[in-house]
Amino acid sequence: MSWNLKTVVGSTAVLMAAFACAGCSSTPTLGDMMSSHGKVADGLGDDWSRGQAMVKKGTKLKTESEKLIAKGQSKEEEAERLLAEGQQLQQATQVAFKQQFGTLQQ
Repeated sequence: MSWNLKTVVGSTAVLMAAFACAGCSSTPTLGDMMSSHGKVADGLGDDWSRGQAMVKKGTKLKTESEKLIAKGQSKEEEAERLLAEGQQLQQATQVAFKQQFGTLQQ
């Protein structure tokens, strides 16, 4: 059962209405009140535990994504370096070819 603020407020309102009911045949016992509070507390505890699991998973995903971003930036820098070096090598090769052989004509 999922407990949220609306459910807790609704349960509390029903419990308070039961206490305020003057025409009721019997008032809830201390055990009934304890049981009601216990159910609400169980629901809140379950929600807190689910929230804790979400925080743990979110933290793990954030750490993993930061590592991937750093790795991606490193690869992007390497790619830029290779592009620049490759283009310089191509230009140098063209110049050397022209100096040695002149231009190619068909």
